[in-house]
Amino acid sequence: MKITKRQLRRIIKEEIKLAGGMGHVPVPDPDLYDLGKDDGKAEEELHPVLRDNASYMAGYEAGRREVYGGRR
Repeated sequence: MKITKRQLRRIIKEEIKLAGGMGHVPVPDPDLYDLGKDDGKAEEELHPVLRDNASYMAGYEAGRREVYGGRR
């Protein structure tokens, strides 16, 4: 099956729109993941500056799951 240039442009536009625009695609950060995981395990409050970071939040949730065994 072939994709026309028009279809390809539309697909790219939709993906850019979903990602929040060019240059805003989050890059996983293992250091922030580890920091979030440590905070989650220690049952600390979310870091106010990092609460919008996807890597930190993923780590935080993983740490909380380890503490609570998948339930909250």
